[in-house]
Amino acid sequence: MRFFHAAAVAALGFAVLSGPVLAADAPNANVGKDITKQAFLDRAAKRFDAMDANHDGTLTSVERKAARDKFRAEHPRRHGSAAAPSTNQ
Repeated sequence: MRFFHAAAVAALGFAVLSGPVLAADAPNANVGKDITKQAFLDRAAKRFDAMDANHDGTLTSVERKAARDKFRAEHPRRHGSAAAPSTNQ
């Protein structure tokens, strides 16, 4: 029983001490932090450029769907199966 208690205390201590470190590696580590308008626009421009396959300055429905499918394939746990049909266009 003492071993179990000591192990539980050690595990709790590890969780408390490592929480901030692990949280910094999380995808939402910047949630709640301020962002400037320019930084927001810069990130949006990068996303747009990555999605614009033929670099004509216009995102077609085909390019949007391809980008969405690529994102879902790269992040299957966040957005269900990569094979799931898309309903938004």
